[in-house]
Amino acid sequence: LVIFSTNLQKNIYRECYGLSEEKIRLISNAIPRINLTEKDEQYSNSIIFVGRLIKLKNINKLITAFSKAKNSNIELLIFGEGPIKEDLKKMIMDLKLEKKIKLMGKIEHSKLMEVISSCKLFILPSSTEISPNSALECLSMGKPIILTKYRSEERRVGKECRSRWSPYH
Repeated sequence: LVIFSTNLQKNIYRECYGLSEEKIRLISNAIPRINLTEKDEQYSNSIIFVGRLIKLKNINKLITAFSKAKNSNIELLIFGEGPIKEDLKKMIMDLKLEKKIKLMGKIEHSKLMEVISSCKLFILPSSTEISPNSALECLSMGKPIILTKYRSEERRVGKECRSRWSPYH
């Protein structure tokens, strides 16, 4: 028996490895219920990214896109560590965006939930994650999210309300 958390994973393994339907089960990741009532106003105009700083997360594309944004009141906060941190730091400096884009490093999970609950929206430009828990946590808080187009979470978010959905609201 092989258990997958998304249909995308299931289909990849079924097609590539010839697994029969009888040997496959689908159990979706649980959507946690997170209720935070206090908001930290310092994050109210922030777009948040959280993840390992690696090329597959497309953070460089996020920074490039953000450099073209016209709204001067919005900041991008990038939480995480990884091998491309110095490259990202250089890119931010080269684009002269040190005041608008900040590499925040690691953050404790409970503090991260406070930041996310207070931010404008959450963004995950990665092309590699199939069922990201951070996106599920955002959904449980009713937080707007932006995901790349080909994500298995689209089936849970729904075509008509991709950017704002929660089973609790």
